Amino acid sequence: MKKSICSLLSIAMVAAVFAFSGCATLKGEKAGAPALGPVVVVATPHVVLDNKAEVVVMGTGFQPGKELMFLITDADGVLTDIGSTLKPEPKVDATGTWGTTWAAGGYIKSKLIKKGAYTITVADSEYNPIAIAPVNFYEKPKKEDAKKEKK
Repeated sequence: MKKSICSLLSIAMVAAVFAFSGCATLKGEKAGAPALGPVVVVATPHVVLDNKAEVVVMGTGFQPGKELMFLITDADGVLTDIGSTLKPEPKVDATGTWGTTWAAGGYIKSKLIKKGAYTITVADSEYNPIAIAPVNFYEKPKKEDAKKEKK
């Protein structure tokens, strides 16, 4: 009798471990690697502070046809909408992918962007963040500094 109860408990424990380990099917999805959410990549993550600076930004895993908002968060935590300076206007295609170039020079010229790291946030139409990516702005080395580095 003791052996049957122990066997029954052992089987129940194995079933419970299996069910809660991720090996079982959850909500109709197959077990395995989780599905990735939207991803944003800044193809030019290190940008010289220049009035003609451009930042290439692209994304994947987004809902096709969904309206997106593009924001930059500065070192002080201030959010600024950069959507009007994106060319071409980002449109999520049927595969969930988009790409654009941000003309950051005007923000640099008006001193809204200075030396340092910033965060580009892609949000929905209600400004709820969907994905983020970092970008760093740096000052171009002066000619004197470049000569010192070569020596």
